[in-house]
Amino acid sequence: MVAYDGLDTWRPDAEKDLLAAHRLLMAELIDECGAYRSGGVGVMAGAEVIHMAPPAKRVPELMRDLFQWVKDSDQHPLFADIPVESLIYKYQSEYYQALQDATEQSDSACFIEFMLTVILDVVGKGSQVSDQVEKLLAVMGDGWLSTQEMMARLGLSHKATFRKNYLRPVLQVGLVVMQDPDSPRSPKQKYRKVV
Repeated sequence: MVAYDGLDTWRPDAEKDLLAAHRLLMAELIDECGAYRSGGVGVMAGAEVIHMAPPAKRVPELMRDLFQWVKDSDQHPLFADIPVESLIYKYQSEYYQALQDATEQSDSACFIEFMLTVILDVVGKGSQVSDQVEKLLAVMGDGWLSTQEMMARLGLSHKATFRKNYLRPVLQVGLVVMQDPDSPRSPKQKYRKVV
């Protein structure tokens, strides 16, 4: 999918990148692809509204707050290799209950805890990706390393495979950080384990 191909160049704290991904993902599905919504939305459980999203006029302000949090946070917000839509479908009743609880309590903590629990369950299943993540983390040490140095320590020679199966997953779950996140494709880019 074209949107996933852009992950290496898109920044999670850049509004233009989020809207570009939205435009690609939602093309031909909705009229407002690549833009914030202009109307109200909510989540229904049968005939009951269990969660009303903030009014459309507040979305740009709330998104600016989110982008600032992402920029200031040490935690990586993207989980590209986790099938979030499938997880929501699988745990639909629990998802709706967590949304309803968050709405009733005017506090999103229970919803965030639910989502993180589901994501942790998936990440902890011991897939090939997590085996490769473990191998990469085991050879990294504490200092900054280039792509070539990490590949040499792993005994790998194919850069595209390394990026897809090793580097991208550890970056997406926030286990490794870039020395220069503003230039993700820089040939001088180095990476370090999060301690």
